[in-house]
Amino acid sequence: MKYYFKSFLYLIFLDVILMPLGSILGQSGLGNIFFHFFKIPFIGLFIVTILFHFKFKVRLNYISILFLVFGFISFFVGLFTNDIGKPFFTHVYGFLLPVLGMSLGSYFYQYSDSKDIFLFHKVFKWSFIGLAFLTIIYFLLYLAGVITYFGMATRWPYFAAYALSNNKMLMFLVCVLLVIMTGKRSMVAQYIVFFTLFLFQNKKRYSFALSRKAKFALLILVTFGIFIGLKEDIFFRFQPLFDVVLQDKYSLYIATSGRSAEVFGVLDHLNSDNIMWLFGGGFGETFQYVGGLGKETYTLTNHYSHFSPLYFVLVYGGIFTVLFYLALVYTFGKNFHKGIDIFYLLAIGGFVSSFMSSIMLIDLQFWFYLGGCIYSSKNRKYFGKFNLILKKEVACLVVKKY
Repeated sequence: MKYYFKSFLYLIFLDVILMPLGSILGQSGLGNIFFHFFKIPFIGLFIVTILFHFKFKVRLNYISILFLVFGFISFFVGLFTNDIGKPFFTHVYGFLLPVLGMSLGSYFYQYSDSKDIFLFHKVFKWSFIGLAFLTIIYFLLYLAGVITYFGMATRWPYFAAYALSNNKMLMFLVCVLLVIMTGKRSMVAQYIVFFTLFLFQNKKRYSFALSRKAKFALLILVTFGIFIGLKEDIFFRFQPLFDVVLQDKYSLYIATSGRSAEVFGVLDHLNSDNIMWLFGGGFGETFQYVGGLGKETYTLTNHYSHFSPLYFVLVYGGIFTVLFYLALVYTFGKNFHKGIDIFYLLAIGGFVSSFMSSIMLIDLQFWFYLGGCIYSSKNRKYFGKFNLILKKEVACLVVKKY
């Protein structure tokens, strides 16, 4: 079991590094192949999870049971109504992720001992340093004109959650500065949710006092960030959000980076057959939407939406989608008064991101953290196990081998 845990953690480090590295190399014009770097750890994490469950039985919870019931129906509906191609197998992959990912996360949360927890923190520490270095390189290349598109996908929300769960306020503020340097707006929403939860859950527990050195460093960082931001107009990507006109599809398209077109495409597709609103179209279901609103438009066929609730309606139906999101709200509400736990924050971050990205379809790590979150909510003695500052006596807990 420990071998799988270590392999998973090392692949998390690889994922944090390869995603921005591929973006830098690809956007620098060195080849589109680099944009696919992120798939290497994605595939690796999936393989490790599959191999783990060849040896250990799959653990189920109320969310994975939902997927099993509705996934079984959607599989056979798609088998008889849709083509067996890439969309079909992508949906099969998207079905396996929650069932197996939450199972592994549950095992990991329970059976990790002090050595595993130490490695967990070590991976986050070195990943933070590596990602900070790559983010600065990306930003400098953007300022120099080598990179023209201001937007690099990263795992910065992971480190915001890590910082807050361990009361590292200066680290969190550094994360805020660096995420702005990536040009990604969706991550800011996760940061706001993280910090709001931090304030509400820990207003009596934590002290916000910083040393003089930390205050000076913070002042320098904020001053530098504001100066560079204003000088280079790096906040321009946020402006469309303030200028958006809901009745204007082009305005929405710009503000949402084209994702509103997907939403309208899915809605039109679902409205063409109202039964799909209830039960979905099954595995392999696709829809068409018009992109590039303006002088040049084009029609695309897709099998998912970046607005994940509509992806679930498209494939599994509205009944499943309502039950699924209610289950998520129940999970997060149940843990709300327990304090900050890194798995809890990371699962909430994925939940917020699901309204702006396809994280629940492609990213095993969200389900891994959600599985740990659900397990800790049922076993209170383990809650906060990975937060060394919050509960040292729990973090150092050594559990018997499986």
